[in-house]
Amino acid sequence: MNCREFSGRKKSLFQAEESREFLQDARRSQEDLKIAREGAKLKMKRLYQLLDELALGYELQLRRFREIRDFARRQQEVMQAGGVLQLDETLARRQALMGEVDETARKLASLREEVQQILHLKEFKIEKVKELAPVPACAKLGEILRELTGVIEETQRHDRENTLLLENYLKAIRKSFQDLQTHRAAHQAYRSRFPGGGVFLDLKK
Repeated sequence: MNCREFSGRKKSLFQAEESREFLQDARRSQEDLKIAREGAKLKMKRLYQLLDELALGYELQLRRFREIRDFARRQQEVMQAGGVLQLDETLARRQALMGEVDETARKLASLREEVQQILHLKEFKIEKVKELAPVPACAKLGEILRELTGVIEETQRHDRENTLLLENYLKAIRKSFQDLQTHRAAHQAYRSRFPGGGVFLDLKK
């Protein structure tokens, strides 16, 4: 074997080794790409599941806030009719509903955070989520959130009016109490001045 033949074989072996490495790199790249695609599919599947859960959760919150709004309306009607002392049952039910709302809100916050992680968002904004995940569940969630915002605002308006009614009621109670105290003080002063029960005037004389 002369030098030229040896050099040619050496070059062929080197090229064959390079080809094997290239094929191995290509296979690894294909496997990595497959894994990445599978990972992306799993993430999107989880995202759609989260959006479904959020839509169901906020739909439940919407029903509760509608009931809370109705309680606020009823409270206003009762107070306007002067039946403040009859509010115990209504307020107790509302308080129970608010406890359920708070519990569900904590669960929904956890779901929103997971959506933010998947979509790489700093905060949960429904319009941005709809842009990145244009699916029916996301559109439904947007509609529920819009209606929920309106119901909450209406409830807050009723609450402000109810607070004013209650303040006026308490002012009236305090004034009545003060008037009663003034009357009692005057009565006591009169009795102390005339221990015998007053002065009898005989108008016939």
